[in-house]
Amino acid sequence: MKMNWGWKLALLYSAFVLGIMFMVIKARSEKVELVVPDYYNQELQYEKRLEATRNAQELSAMVQTIQMNDILKVTMPTECMEQNAKGSMKLYCPADMKFDKTFDLNLDSLSSQELNVSDVKKGINILKVQWSMNGKEYYKEQAVYIN
Repeated sequence: MKMNWGWKLALLYSAFVLGIMFMVIKARSEKVELVVPDYYNQELQYEKRLEATRNAQELSAMVQTIQMNDILKVTMPTECMEQNAKGSMKLYCPADMKFDKTFDLNLDSLSSQELNVSDVKKGINILKVQWSMNGKEYYKEQAVYIN
């Protein structure tokens, strides 16, 4: 039996519609997360973050990290310990926000802090450190590789 052009056109149109329906269903089932849930508020605070970053660059040293097994040692500038800095450190996992970890800033006598990273997702994470001293805000962000 030979198929005429009408049936061929109907089959082509049906295949197209089924393909579009498949793509819509597939797209709806994909998990899409925002980088942060409150991105709008953070965008409004962007200028303050830039000023805090400039303040951090003026300190005597930069924030440094060293990983030893499941411990990430973060060393802050000596001014932070001397001036009793208050703040927090966040390990931000770009791949999945459920692996994000936040720590209070609690420096030892060597102006450093050890973070347990045993339950942090392996790979590249972003360490975000924000603190304040003498009424001034400071911020440092750097990529760290957790292995």
